[in-house]
Amino acid sequence: MHVWDLSKPTAKPTIKQSPLYLNSSRYVLLSHSAAMVTGGETSATSCVKVGLRNGEIVELPELLRKHEWHGIARLGRAVYISGGCFMPSTAKYAEKYEDGRWVEIADMTVPRYNHTLCAYLKRIYAFGGSNSVYLDSIEYYDGMIWTLAPMKLPTARNYSSVLPVKTGLLLVAGFSPSNQKKLVHIWEEGNKRWRELGPISTTYSLSNALALRKGVVYMYSWSPSQDTFSLISHIE
Repeated sequence: MHVWDLSKPTAKPTIKQSPLYLNSSRYVLLSHSAAMVTGGETSATSCVKVGLRNGEIVELPELLRKHEWHGIARLGRAVYISGGCFMPSTAKYAEKYEDGRWVEIADMTVPRYNHTLCAYLKRIYAFGGSNSVYLDSIEYYDGMIWTLAPMKLPTARNYSSVLPVKTGLLLVAGFSPSNQKKLVHIWEEGNKRWRELGPISTTYSLSNALALRKGVVYMYSWSPSQDTFSLISHIE
């Protein structure tokens, strides 16, 4: 996997060899120096912490349910995961990691895989994804239940990236059967609408593939053939 050190934005990504198969697993940053990697085809209940500087892998408690192609996000000290795909079915169950253990939480309202989880307004939001169709729906978890949000994505898609910004949410790329989404949209919370910012050069992105540092958004692409991440552009 490629590791980008945001403290050195002019540097090139550092290639880290990892025994982890990242294709259908999902990761979330725990700090600038560590990430949690969960699930995937190799072991759908696995959970490890990976040192981004030294490559050290530490086993963490296993997931309660199997997850592949799922969503993951961190809110405060807790990590949330939801959904996933196990052909021919799609999951809607979810769980939370906090204080060193996983606990089950309420099911999502819609089964999803290849969706994006994002912490926003002190809630966990799930964006798009797929089940038997590509989805434009959005739902959120308030600590008790999941609720469908009144807003929808501009178009149905999976593999998109979402990042909270000062005025709302940044939505980048994604994939649908008709075309590869190369557009960037911003959700204007004050106006309750999506506004198109323009195209990008990448084909499609992936959940947790954005990082914000000093007002600049750094974006990473996903290579289906190589299972790697690399910095490809930034958005002022």
